[in-house]
Amino acid sequence: MSSRRRLQWRVAGVVATLLVLVGCAALPTQPIPPNGSSSLGGRTAVSSSYTPSPGDSVTDPVLPALQPIGTVTDSLGVGEIVPVVGDKGGVINMWGMTVKIPANALAGDATVTMTLVNPDKHECSLEINPPSMNHFSQPVTLEFDMSDATDLRGMSVYWWDPANLVWVPVSSTIDEGKKTVSADLQHFSRYKVDSELMGKAGW
Repeated sequence: MSSRRRLQWRVAGVVATLLVLVGCAALPTQPIPPNGSSSLGGRTAVSSSYTPSPGDSVTDPVLPALQPIGTVTDSLGVGEIVPVVGDKGGVINMWGMTVKIPANALAGDATVTMTLVNPDKHECSLEINPPSMNHFSQPVTLEFDMSDATDLRGMSVYWWDPANLVWVPVSSTIDEGKKTVSADLQHFSRYKVDSELMGKAGW
């Protein structure tokens, strides 16, 4: 092959490569730069290591509604037993309280017992069986419907610490529009909503 012919093939190869690269730049599968974002026709592609800030709007995947299969009675009251498939997660909704379990948050299949301890204080107990699964790979959300409260200021979810016999406030989110108070849980225990500012006057 002549040197002229070889040169033509090389030029054609370079042109073809440039066309492929330009075409791929508009695809959502294009490589994401090390800084974590790239422009895609006015949209922003974000790497999987991106952590949304509290003000960001993130849509959760739809979780199945979970239904109780039985009841159990103990010193705290009557609890509903709800089965959870670990890789699917689900939502438990009863007594004005909602537990959202993301898919794969649990290490496997389990049952969750939800007991209404004190309706006046929006207090519940959450237990998981087997107990060895009482730690989550991602937070489980507990949300309280506070539509009966006159003022949500200062309200927080509290966790009952059985070792020290005290209620401990946990980081909580107040949604004034929905009239809810929620918290992300790393384990199940006994929880309630209370107000540091208003006390009972806030209900």
